[in-house]
Amino acid sequence: GINAEYGYQRRVRASLYSSHHSWLTEKKNSEISRNILQKLLDRDTTDPLSVFFLTSPSTKSDVNKFSTELGQIYASNSGVMVIEYQSLKEQLHDSTYTSVIVPDFTKLSWQEAGRFMEYCDNDNAPCNDRLYVFIAEGPCSPDHPDRSVEEVLVARWRNEVEVETIEALAARVSAVSVCANDGGDESGETQGS
Repeated sequence: GINAEYGYQRRVRASLYSSHHSWLTEKKNSEISRNILQKLLDRDTTDPLSVFFLTSPSTKSDVNKFSTELGQIYASNSGVMVIEYQSLKEQLHDSTYTSVIVPDFTKLSWQEAGRFMEYCDNDNAPCNDRLYVFIAEGPCSPDHPDRSVEEVLVARWRNEVEVETIEALAARVSAVSVCANDGGDESGETQGS
């Protein structure tokens, strides 16, 4: 009932707020918590939630650990899938996984990365009950993390596909964008959610 739901919300908030990372500001942590809680309360009728972390080499390991924590919090009793590069398509169709973590998004081929156009589609996603966490190394502007994600993805695939298509992918995979570099992200800007 309501008391169980409230208790669950408190556990989610406590887990996220107990994470101390120099690059994760209180404002951004609050935004991630709010989006995950909103998604947890209305799993089946909302869109998939995507969080994109741009890292530096010095923060990548910490971001990977934090992403796993997010995935476990969201997945609760179901599975957390860390994408391996083989059999990507078969893994994404496995609906037993409610958290999908892609640790090196820009290492995927365009064909593999492009599949997330469908999976992170707000209107027609095959699995609405999903949290996607994408991670890539790249420069990030704390004032415009969403634009930084777009620039990193365009730089990676601009020789393979039209820029407009890559920009559409960037919008879908980065509902919440986080600069996870040594300087942190002070803006808290997102594209949606």
